[in-house]
Amino acid sequence: MTTTVTGWRMWAVEPPTEISLSYRPILTGPTVESRDTTRIGVPWKGVRDTATCDSTTHQPPNIECGCGVYAEALTTRAMSHTIEAAIELKHRHNALQQQSGPFPVPAPPMLILGQIELSGRIVVDCTMVAPGAPHHIPPEYRPYAGTVPEYRAQTGELKKLWVTGLPDPTKAREISDALRRTYRLPALLGLPKGADLQLPPVPDELPRERNPNSILVSVADMQAMAGLILRNPEESQR
Repeated sequence: MTTTVTGWRMWAVEPPTEISLSYRPILTGPTVESRDTTRIGVPWKGVRDTATCDSTTHQPPNIECGCGVYAEALTTRAMSHTIEAAIELKHRHNALQQQSGPFPVPAPPMLILGQIELSGRIVVDCTMVAPGAPHHIPPEYRPYAGTVPEYRAQTGELKKLWVTGLPDPTKAREISDALRRTYRLPALLGLPKGADLQLPPVPDELPRERNPNSILVSVADMQAMAGLILRNPEESQR
């Protein structure tokens, strides 16, 4: 099915060591590669990215494969992933500080939320919500009855970015300015709010696949947790 939809994605960027107009942040997958580091993973390929797959039998995304450009269909899901990543990065950064003793360690990566426009072939992975787990599914998603929709697409294009300030707000404004220069897109400070929290419903005609269990909570819960990380990072690790 060929169509266009809007979804959420999360990235991380390395903060600048010094303030300079030459600083050009690279949006990078926030996967932490090792328990003794806060290094991050695969870079996003410019404003527009097209999926590839190691398989020679199909073009991404394929409903029986995990290939494709991923994006969350629900704001709550995107924000919960951001909070989880912030807690993990903060925890690992604190552990590195303890290991380094009197020697300073680099600031942790800054987490970035963004809206992207997906196009070409698109499929929907419907993640099952664990039975009995606390969750909130907006009324427009009730037809999914206990599932959390996530997109996989052929192509994704950046539309708008938010510099979350998580897990450490240091140099957030410098990162925001640099992202605007680098990608020539809006790059706002903080978490999304107001009308930006609303995404169109998942189109009914898109093919669907089901993935393992997960939990979904409300936007308000995620905003409260973000504030907790910034005010008292030790509490968020308990």
